[in-house]
Order: sequence, then C-alpha cells, then structure tokens
Amino acid sequence: MTLTIAPGTVLKGLDNGVSVEGTLDAVGSSGSPITFTSLNDNTVGGSTGSGSPAAGEWAGITATQPSFVELQYVHLRYATEGVDVAAGSSTSAIIENSIFHDNGTAFRADVTTGANVAVHGNWFDGNQTAMLGSSDWIPFNLLTLVGCDYMPKMAASGNYFGSGASSEPLLTQSDIDAITAIELLPGTEQYPAGWVDNILKVNSTGGSSDVVTYTGEDCQPIAAKPPYAVIASPFDFSQN
Repeated sequence: MTLTIAPGTVLKGLDNGVSVEGTLDAVGSSGSPITFTSLNDNTVGGSTGSGSPAAGEWAGITATQPSFVELQYVHLRYATEGVDVAAGSSTSAIIENSIFHDNGTAFRADVTTGANVAVHGNWFDGNQTAMLGSSDWIPFNLLTLVGCDYMPKMAASGNYFGSGASSEPLLTQSDIDAITAIELLPGTEQYPAGWVDNILKVNSTGGSSDVVTYTGEDCQPIAAKPPYAVIASPFDFSQN
C-alpha cells in the first residue's frame, strides 16, 4: 500500500501518529512544503487547538514493518519521535531538505544488513535528540578475518544542527570528554573513519539542544591481533 501526500498538505495530530505499513511518499517543494505537526500548532493550517504546542504531543511517523519512507521538503514538529524507521532489514528511508524542530527525537533508525537509509540536507533545531541510531554490528570480517567490519551504516551528509546552522553534527560535552578519553587508549579507532574528527570541529554548546548519539563497540580478537575498541556511529558524516 502506498500513501502519497501532496505538496502543501498540513496534517495535525494529537497523541496518535502515522503508522507506515508499505510506502509513505511525502514529497513537497521548497515553496510548498508538507507539514506534520501538533493539533495545538495554530501557526499553520488554521486555528485548531490551544496555540501552545510542545514536543511529544503526537507520536510521529513510524514504520511498523519493513517499509519505504520518503520525506522531502517536509516540516515536522512537536512529535515524540518525528520519524522512526526501526522496522528491520528491508526498511528504506530517504529524508531530505526537511526541517525538524521541537521534537523529542527527530529521527531514529535501528538498522540491520539490507536496510538503506539516507538523511541529507535537513535542518534540526530544538529537538532533544537530532539523530538516534543503532546498528546490527558485525564484529569481524568473515572473508578476511582481519580487523572489524561494523556494517551497516547510514548516509548522513549536509545536515544542519541548531539555530546557528552549523554544518556539522553536535555531541554533548560529556560525550566529547568520553570520546577524547577513549581515543587515548591503545588500540582504539573510529568507525566510520573520521566521524569523530568531523564532530569535534564544532563547539558543542552551539546554541541548540540537538545532539547525535554514538556508541562504543568492542572488537573480537582475530588471529594474533589483540582486542580493540571502536568509537562507532551508525551515521556516516564523511560528506559534510
């Protein structure tokens, strides 16, 4: 089943959200975006509620089974989880040129091998968490038995975080401190390569509550190679 939403459409919710069990095609334009928001948001679509919306007033967009979600030129606000594509290996999502603000978590993806997620050219501001991701990490390369293969990862380039429109994602200061300490340990690497360096270019107090999550992963000992740790992100920011 495919649900296609026309440019300029305004959809408002309270408590419940949009459940995707197939394809959601929400492609607006720069001059005629599609808006998903709270019933209490009176700034668009007429006066329908209190006029004082807040994060978490509606559930958001959720892929409840392997699905395809495409959002382009969408404004999404005041949701608990703006977009949640955590439905399994056949789930795909394209999130581009959209604005997420005042959500609990703006975008969440829990991916396994076969998932395909691209998050490009979006603006995140005022969300508790901008991007929350996890991956079904593969602890070693089954073909070469050398190193670690932490696939899959999700493409995330050209996104902006906070009112200052920083071109790089943000970590909290406590995360930066933890990563800096981990990197001083022997046998530690980044995955994808260089993602921490990209993030550390940004002042973590950049005027936004938006953050990007990371995780620490242990790598199994392979042949004569000792165990080592990977500072990992499911998102690949290399094109920022």
